[in-house]
Amino acid sequence: MRIAFVRRNWSPTGGAEHYLKRLATALTAAGHDCALLCESWDSPSEEVFRLVERFPVDSVAALKPKRFADAVNVRLGSVGETAFQVVFSLERGIRAHIYRAGDGVHREWLRQRQKLRPVSGFLDTHLNPKNRTVSLLERVTFHPRNTKRIIANSDMVRQDILRHFDYPAEQITVVRNGVDTAFFGSGSRGAGRAAMGWDEDDYVVLLVGAGTERKGHRQAQEAARRAGAEVRLVIVDSPPPCPMPDLYAAADVFILPTLYDPSANVTFEAMAAGLPVITTAANGGSEIIRKGIDGFVVAQPDDVREMAHLLRLLRNEELRRDMGRSARARVADFTLQHNVEETLAVINGVAGRR
Repeated sequence: MRIAFVRRNWSPTGGAEHYLKRLATALTAAGHDCALLCESWDSPSEEVFRLVERFPVDSVAALKPKRFADAVNVRLGSVGETAFQVVFSLERGIRAHIYRAGDGVHREWLRQRQKLRPVSGFLDTHLNPKNRTVSLLERVTFHPRNTKRIIANSDMVRQDILRHFDYPAEQITVVRNGVDTAFFGSGSRGAGRAAMGWDEDDYVVLLVGAGTERKGHRQAQEAARRAGAEVRLVIVDSPPPCPMPDLYAAADVFILPTLYDPSANVTFEAMAAGLPVITTAANGGSEIIRKGIDGFVVAQPDDVREMAHLLRLLRNEELRRDMGRSARARVADFTLQHNVEETLAVINGVAGRR
């Protein structure tokens, strides 16, 4: 098959980019031709793509996603099926055979934020040019005329699509994220604590994630304050001074009071490292957590009282150890290879029907 992937820009820390590279590598190894349609792509691993075609966009930042989508749609419309048998998009607004909704539903994110900030959230939703552009592109994407099949990375995202858009439920497939369990389970607690400057007897609660509002930094800080002075909350929103496996291994508990996260990779990473996880039901990754066994899922992102209670509960070292062991066993089912295989099944299914 000739398969075109659409991803606008490369980010060295982006989960979608690493997902795309794994998928394209597997397809190339199986003998398929993979092309990349992008605005810019600085990764040194372009060799996995037979063709890299760039669509530079000259516009203000808020309008760039739409200008890019328009340019790609014109290109795809002009070459038709003579160039690509399957178009697999990771960007909104593309007329594609498959769209992976790795960024979730923007309309739902705006709704969740407005619940916590009714006035400013409402104004930002309707007046911010970026939000207006993304909402427009979503209307294009979540229409069965433009997208033949959708891959969601959680049941939450699937339900969000059905809630906000008139898209056929049977054309949405849930493929959960994968994690390198061996890598994230290989950390050294001693090396991590030394690099981070933590004492051995510190009770460390770790939050990994950039985006103060979306990831719930303020809620985590308030929950830690209520839980007591012995709780040492550490928020990491940039590359730490040690490898990520060491960082996870050095912590005692992982917390992510996210306001909206389609399926946070850090949830899987922390579980692979053997940490009990506290997160919210607004994180699609919470669906794999067996409540009270691998961690805890808080119903509301602003329920800091419940989070504080759970932080106090997890001061018990034996409980943490048992839950961490269960978390590691649970996430072993969600490997990168399994994720690729399920995605390939969707691609083959679309190609076969066509």
